[in-house]
Amino acid sequence: TDAGTSKSPSGEVMSFTGTSPGRKGTPGRIDLISVDLSKDDQLDQMLKTLYDNDYVSLIDFYVLNAGIAYSSKFNSLPMDKLQQIIQLNIFANTKLARSVLPHLVER
Repeated sequence: TDAGTSKSPSGEVMSFTGTSPGRKGTPGRIDLISVDLSKDDQLDQMLKTLYDNDYVSLIDFYVLNAGIAYSSKFNSLPMDKLQQIIQLNIFANTKLARSVLPHLVER
């Protein structure tokens, strides 16, 4: 497996290429983009990177697993932590799903 990295406006993009013995030696590539999904500006920039580089048309499946939690009584949790939870667990996942879904349905 070869790994290469390049910078994108939304964070570091890491590309991994190689063959999969489980898929009859079929070559493949995985691209990872490092972003903080709790920050709306980084989320928007990542979506721009996905569209600008036509990554969206290559997505075969989407795993909705971003999330955060804090161990605290609800009434003692600071508002900034509640906003972070809602931003990441609800808004970021919803925005990503809505962005990717039309392309998945189209395929």
